[in-house]
Amino acid sequence: MRFDVRDAPGWRTEGDLHMSVLQVLPEPCPHVDETWTHLARAVAAETGADPRRVRPETLLLGVPLWDRVGRWLRRLTRR
Repeated sequence: MRFDVRDAPGWRTEGDLHMSVLQVLPEPCPHVDETWTHLARAVAAETGADPRRVRPETLLLGVPLWDRVGRWLRRLTRR
């Protein structure tokens, strides 16, 4: 699966990124309920933030997360 980042310039918050992630997951995705938790952990691993404090309204730091998110999506869809 490829994670298309063409809409990345429009991402301002973690919620924006999460919506893009949900759009690329195959349907039906049995793990869709876990996406926020996994995304928060991926973001936290990249930025050093506490994943429990990452919220949809959390502003992105401008760090290119696409590679990390793409790897996470590939692992998620291989389950």
